[in-house]
Amino acid sequence: MLYHLSLKGNDSHMIGSCDEVDPSSGVPTCSTCGYRTDPDFTNPGFRLRRRRLDLSCCYDGAVIVSDRFRALHASLGGRNLRFVDLPKAPGFYHLTCVTPVALDYAAMGTQCLRLCAGCGRHLDVVGRGTIVLARGASLADHELAFSDRYFGSHNEAIPLLICGERLAKALAEAGVAGIDTCEPVIRQDAVGTVDGLESS
Repeated sequence: MLYHLSLKGNDSHMIGSCDEVDPSSGVPTCSTCGYRTDPDFTNPGFRLRRRRLDLSCCYDGAVIVSDRFRALHASLGGRNLRFVDLPKAPGFYHLTCVTPVALDYAAMGTQCLRLCAGCGRHLDVVGRGTIVLARGASLADHELAFSDRYFGSHNEAIPLLICGERLAKALAEAGVAGIDTCEPVIRQDAVGTVDGLESS
């Protein structure tokens, strides 16, 4: 079984607001739409406002994790995440993903709207029912992955976090702070029919 983790907010911004970036962050932007072109950009001057959460989300989509989460993930042999140092927030990291997991956006009812001719990014990725993995997609039970599309609008887009069952249980047993909800995901089998809540 796989799970979708939604995270609590940390009252912080990585690169600016939803509509405007902070030029001092150094984030690359599109000359056509003005929004960031690298959703995983790390601002070396980032300051974390809430430090009591082991996993949390910035207003503009960055996922922040603690040393505690990093150690737990490593103890299970996890290798699908990158932990980017935050000089102004020692003990915390900007989390990015090595190999995202593909989702079936048609089955989820997701709409990708307002394609920018400059950067090729949809400025709005909105709507979803139950999360459904794309045909053939899988994730090890001790891993966490980002979805291959980021949800939201403008600079606030954030990936969905998909978590394997062993890691989900370890997070719950350790009392890791910052997880708002943990809901089951549906996967699709090789012929495209939905297996309700079956492990990949």
